[in-house]
Parts: sequence; C-alpha cells; structure tokens
Amino acid sequence: MVPTDIKELPVSFMNEDHREFSIRLDQLEQLVSAGQEEHFAEIDCLFEDLLEHTREHFERENEEMARINFPPYQAHRAEHERVLAGLEELLERWESERDIAWLKVQVDNLAMWFEMHLETMDTVTAHFIAQANPSA
Repeated sequence: MVPTDIKELPVSFMNEDHREFSIRLDQLEQLVSAGQEEHFAEIDCLFEDLLEHTREHFERENEEMARINFPPYQAHRAEHERVLAGLEELLERWESERDIAWLKVQVDNLAMWFEMHLETMDTVTAHFIAQANPSA
C-alpha cells in the first residue's frame, strides 16, 4: 500500500491518522515481504508501533463519534475493538511462532481491511463529522 493512494476525507485528523497508519503498514509489508530472519526484530518494533498508533487512531475517532452523537457509533466502535483484539492476537502469534509466510497473509489481509474500512465506515463517519463540525 502506497501512502499517497489513500482516500482523502473531509476531516483532517482522520486523514492524518490514515496516512500514518498507511506508512506504518507499508513499512511492515515491505519487511515481511522480504521474509528475512535478520528483519524479525525490526518487524517486531514496527508491528508494535502500528498497534500503538492504531489504538490512538481508533480512540480519536471513537471520541469524536461519541462527542457528536454519531448514530452508528456503537457499530463503528465495535469494529475498532474487533480489529484491535485481532492485531494483538496477531502480534502474540507472530512473536511465538515466527511464521513469516503466515504473517505476510495477515498483513495483506489487514491492508485489504483498511481499504474497505476507509471506503465504508470511515467515509460515512467523516462526512457526518464534517457536517456536525465544519472546521474538522
């Protein structure tokens, strides 16, 4: 995933979070695709950084959705919780098994999820936020 390929939304903080997520995911994809054991420590660091960024990213969205009483807030928040739990499980499994082929599939799936989430839930959310708060 190339960071410049992400969809721009009418909410600046969401765009910045999406760019940062995309950059981290792209770096992780590159290292995982190389598949070399000497990169495993760097993969660990990048994965942990991606997870921490994602926690913060989702929390900003959750807070804004709650603040403006976004009607499908619970569903969007539940998706964030599901993905965070999945990322934590992926990191744990990666750290215990060190299966690079498996991790590559998981990172590819995460990239596809992100693209779909951006096109659906985040697009609807961003437009609602922009209408509720034009300076967002």
